[in-house]
Amino acid sequence: MRLTGAAVDERVSPERRERWFRISLATFLAYMTMFNLYQVWSAFPHKLIESDFRIWYAAAEIGPRWGWSHLYDIDIQRMAVESVWPGSRYLLFANPPPAAWVMLPFTLLPFGAALALWTVLSVALLVAVSQAYAGPERWSKAVFAMSALGFLPTFVMVEAAPLSPVVFGAAAACALLLRRGREIPAGLVLSLIIVKPNIALLVPVAILAAGQLRAFVAWLAGTVLMGLISVVTIGTHGLLSFIAVNLSLYEETYHLNYSLADLLGGAAPFAIAAVVTVALLLVAAYTNRKSAPEVCVAVGIAGSLLINHHLTPADFTLLLIPVWIVINVASAPYMRVVAFALWAAGWASSIGFAWPVAAMELVLLFGLAIPRGRVAA
Repeated sequence: MRLTGAAVDERVSPERRERWFRISLATFLAYMTMFNLYQVWSAFPHKLIESDFRIWYAAAEIGPRWGWSHLYDIDIQRMAVESVWPGSRYLLFANPPPAAWVMLPFTLLPFGAALALWTVLSVALLVAVSQAYAGPERWSKAVFAMSALGFLPTFVMVEAAPLSPVVFGAAAACALLLRRGREIPAGLVLSLIIVKPNIALLVPVAILAAGQLRAFVAWLAGTVLMGLISVVTIGTHGLLSFIAVNLSLYEETYHLNYSLADLLGGAAPFAIAAVVTVALLLVAAYTNRKSAPEVCVAVGIAGSLLINHHLTPADFTLLLIPVWIVINVASAPYMRVVAFALWAAGWASSIGFAWPVAAMELVLLFGLAIPRGRVAA
């Protein structure tokens, strides 16, 4: 006798369905983790040794060797990169001065050792944050860890060695501190996003919309202080050079692959999309301000990546934070489905699919903005 779908569903106990789900999810993430490990093995050593890390390492050496006022002199940047790795391709350094300061301790080591240390710390940071959101059981901890290690942007992060792990750590620490009600430390640690502010630009806005005034003021104070120190350190010449290199970088087409300005085909549609995104972000942060304060960080990251003008594939590692936050606190089952879909779209972004990740970031904002999408801690 053939059983109908309903009859099969009745004969399969909830415990068995849960077991099948756990096995399937763990198997899938284990496969994705092995895929990333294979990619790292294939990229070693030629791609890894010429990663973007040489740009940050070279920028950190400019201050002690030529003076911080020359940090954004292109000729000196070229000489610094050439001294780090002769013959390698030059990339423009246009980040704020704190990005070079973060790298100063690493210049005490030879370039190869510094790169290895940076890579290990970056991966360890992702895994450590995953464990902060995982449940107490071993299955949960393993799945959350593999969701980080099996995420394709994580491989790109290892390959390119970008500055995004600093922003990832600052945003993740901010969310965890907000969950514990420690607003001032949360705001202060968030100020570290200044090393690459464009990929988390709307997080402070979302924090303010969520009513976390002390966190916002702490972030603002830390950011203003580092900004003032930066201006004093690089001087007028350095400041003008900083503005000039960023204006030139703004028109560089390589970083526009994920920009809504490119996807929507013009400045006017992009402006409309940016207004809609910010509006959804404000509503979502305000709606969940009491039930789960860390949700403001999740929507801030999703909104920042969505309206960003310049992104690299490794920047999408930040999407792990909203994925984990929503899975951890979502009360509506469909929001967890959205989180899983965002993970999948973020994974696909590293192979050039820009539309899916943009669409899922928008869906996440919309889902958290509507009243029924509220989460419960």
